[in-house]
Amino acid sequence: GIDESYINLVCKSNQDLHSGRPGMYGPCHGNLAKGDIGHVLRLALEAGPYSTEKLYFPDLKIPAMADLAREFGNPTGQRVYFIAPDMRLRWLDLAAGLGAN
Repeated sequence: GIDESYINLVCKSNQDLHSGRPGMYGPCHGNLAKGDIGHVLRLALEAGPYSTEKLYFPDLKIPAMADLAREFGNPTGQRVYFIAPDMRLRWLDLAAGLGAN
């Protein structure tokens, strides 16, 4: 898995530096070819880690797990999740209006 405490950056082919991962771009911090590379990298580092959840759900204020469970959990449901992050992503889908319970 990916450690969310690391700062993950990706440079697109046009030299724009983004928080994120290949194919999943968060905010752009600047262009490495057009500007001061040190300044662009400082902006990226100052922005800090950008979670996978924010990449998937950029417009959603990410709720706490307890709030997601309270609102979207189904205590009598039959779904099986092998790891908690899968369940959390499902609940975030529901919070973002991307799925039916």
